Amino acid sequence: MIKGYINHIALVVAFLVTAGNATYAQSAFRKVLNGEIKSGFEPAREVNVRHKEAATIVKFDNSEVLRLILDYAWKGGDLDWYRHGKPGFAQRIQFREKSSKRMKAGRDYWYTASFFIPKSALRVTHHTLSFMDFKHHIGKYGSVPTVSLTIQPNGHLHIIEALSSNWNCGTYRNINGGKTAACDRVEAVGLLGTQSQVSGRWIKMVAHMRWENNPSGFFRIWLNNKPILAFSGNTLQGSTQVEYKFGLYRHHIERNPGRIEVLYTNVARAKTCAMLPGVDCSSLRAPRNGLQNIRGRERWVSKEYSRRKQ
Repeated sequence: MIKGYINHIALVVAFLVTAGNATYAQSAFRKVLNGEIKSGFEPAREVNVRHKEAATIVKFDNSEVLRLILDYAWKGGDLDWYRHGKPGFAQRIQFREKSSKRMKAGRDYWYTASFFIPKSALRVTHHTLSFMDFKHHIGKYGSVPTVSLTIQPNGHLHIIEALSSNWNCGTYRNINGGKTAACDRVEAVGLLGTQSQVSGRWIKMVAHMRWENNPSGFFRIWLNNKPILAFSGNTLQGSTQVEYKFGLYRHHIERNPGRIEVLYTNVARAKTCAMLPGVDCSSLRAPRNGLQNIRGRERWVSKEYSRRKQ
């Protein structure tokens, strides 16, 4: 009896130690998942920061929401932190769809997610901060973001898309000696407002897409019920899977950016708009092709693969 009791205590202690390690303690995010991906997400363990405060559930406006925090002092996984051989390049606390749950050709997908940047958040400078993205998997060596929502070093929230560009993709040798996918591409960029203009209120994303390796594909996205982007055509470009990822990812860090905190809620995927929580589908006006309802536009040429290929 005593031996069994001691074994029980040992198991409890082992559990608490494991739960205290943020590599395993990042399960709180599941409380804000809904729809067909309720159990379909996992932490990006190989790169996520390892701190118990990085992902917690808190009360906000009488609701339970996910609070994500990045602190520069927490560093990050080697593939981010030492990406170019020097410490401090990037860090993240992100959640991604499991490989078995990634999107494939042949059906419609609907997504929603909301995030809240506190007015008190330090202004994003000398780095880029990403909130969520859709990523194409290029072979078996990783993924490349093709639609993302980010704050750039100029202090503006951007939507960035490469669906309308042709890609030249391959792999490069990463800091751990393995291979990582990269693509040359042209990105269409829409400026959505300064950080101060988009802070202090919930930003709700709704997206509708069909991934195809033929002209019948499409991608559409709305923010707070306003159409922002639409593309019609080949949305897979030879790839076979696409994943949705949400959370905080800051990269190209030039100097200590301090601490950032952002809230998330109602992250969901469904087969129809009507199955998404908290979405008024009747208010989603069909977008025209291209960027719209933006404050400015830019065009970026990415030579990520050309610069790194070996």
